[in-house]
Amino acid sequence: MLPLSLSTTRVKRIATLSAAVAAAAAFLVAAPPADPTGCLPVAIQPATGGGYGYAQGHLPCGGSFTIRLANNAGNSLYEKSSSCPGACDISYGPIYCAGAIVHTWLYVNVNGTGMSDTSSTRQC
Repeated sequence: MLPLSLSTTRVKRIATLSAAVAAAAAFLVAAPPADPTGCLPVAIQPATGGGYGYAQGHLPCGGSFTIRLANNAGNSLYEKSSSCPGACDISYGPIYCAGAIVHTWLYVNVNGTGMSDTSSTRQC
């Protein structure tokens, strides 16, 4: 049997309210930041043909990005900066690259975390 003080309606309401506030507070604790490795960009080997290439990539989480078609020495033949709000596929070109060995370089910034990837090379 409950003590007389706990059996009153007012005390029961306060006890119930306190439990509800404590449960709600557990949900208000800040969640840890999302694991950025789930948002790693994927640079895709450039599509080439007829002396032209396309820088290609995939952003699983979107964000502000820079994509570049570069030659084997790392010199940029083309560079574009933009953003996408969610997961997106990127392709820019045609970019003149006749005779060069090229790759795609892709950088993304997702909520302050910068990540990049480089594709394999291909003869243009």
